[in-house]
Amino acid sequence: MSNYDVVDRDLNEYYRRTEEAERREALIEYKIDELLESRGYAPFVADNLEEALDKIDLYALADLLAARKTEEAGELLSTLVTDYWRGEAREEAERLANADYDDSRI
Repeated sequence: MSNYDVVDRDLNEYYRRTEEAERREALIEYKIDELLESRGYAPFVADNLEEALDKIDLYALADLLAARKTEEAGELLSTLVTDYWRGEAREEAERLANADYDDSRI
């Protein structure tokens, strides 16, 4: 096998892995969006909001409320809760993508 063949093979493998990683990330993002629209991961469903409030750091929010900066507090709360549920959805989407990948290799 010539040096050219080795380089060509390695380059093709690199491209294949890069494309596979891009497809996997696109699948994960798609699944995240689907999950965030479902009741189990929607940030502002009462039970989900309660869970997020139980798990996020509320000190900055409390400081804003104490300073009567309610608009900023509302924006921060929205961001914190959305980020929390996006993280939860990402974990689940990655698990699902891994399962789909494993199933496709059987």
